[in-house]
Amino acid sequence: MHILSFSSLLFRLRLHEEKIIKDRRHHLRTYPNCFVAREVIDWLIERKEASDRTIAIELMQKMIDTNIIHHVCDEFKDFKDAKLFYRFRKDDGTFPLDQEVKVFMRGQRLYEKIMNSDNSLLQAREEDGVSYERTFVASQIIDWLIQEQEAKTRSEAEQLCRRLLEHAVIQHGKRRPGYVSSGNHRFQTEV
Repeated sequence: MHILSFSSLLFRLRLHEEKIIKDRRHHLRTYPNCFVAREVIDWLIERKEASDRTIAIELMQKMIDTNIIHHVCDEFKDFKDAKLFYRFRKDDGTFPLDQEVKVFMRGQRLYEKIMNSDNSLLQAREEDGVSYERTFVASQIIDWLIQEQEAKTRSEAEQLCRRLLEHAVIQHGKRRPGYVSSGNHRFQTEV
């Protein structure tokens, strides 16, 4: 049994749901749909998404490096654990549409479709005494992609899942490389 995660997709949605992302004011100016860096670092640690501040900063820096988030005025290229405003590029329309972004956007659309459907694809699962949230079984996601007409064949569905895996939209729960479509292999969503 193996496990894979939709992280930056879910992360953004969770921050919106919990009102971490919201309109904020600074020096008489309103910055829509942004978050405070320090609050996000605290949030990641409180929810055990990061073990400490250094790891949380590294996670957020990766999001800057991949153009998922940015400082609201683009003054900082490094993520700082401070009272600075950052924003998801999707929230301000500055998300570049290269191939990686297209894969990311498709992954986000698929994640939202899964979350809005009455199925049990994403579940908490345990493997070797480790608990994993928002996981799915590889063979079940392949079947779901075909059923929902997101892919015409198993081969096409597997290719889509490989692209999602290569672009870190999903990841193997134990960080194992590759994508397997049969058996009890489990994956987590990476948003």
